Amino acid sequence: MSAMPPSPLSRPTPSRGPRRQWVRRAAALLDIVPLLPEVTLRPVPLSQPWLEAFSAAMARAGHGALVSRMAFDRIYARERLVRALACDDPALRDMAAELRGALKR
Repeated sequence: MSAMPPSPLSRPTPSRGPRRQWVRRAAALLDIVPLLPEVTLRPVPLSQPWLEAFSAAMARAGHGALVSRMAFDRIYARERLVRALACDDPALRDMAAELRGALKR
């Protein structure tokens, strides 16, 4: 008796990132495009130690900031920026100003 090959669903597939999709439903053709085409997929130009320090400062202020998400998700980084600017901690507001400059690059 031979062993069955693994199901194609059990094999991980590589991510190809966001891309345009065509979906056919009944007689209609739906074109799914990115919601924010002007947002580019480039990382935030700040070092990991800086992002870790920002995350620690946010935690001290009672807010969370995920380092890996801050590095590659500019929308999330802007959300954290707004939270940091609203905090009372002047050091955190200074870091937020630096983050604002990095997001403009």
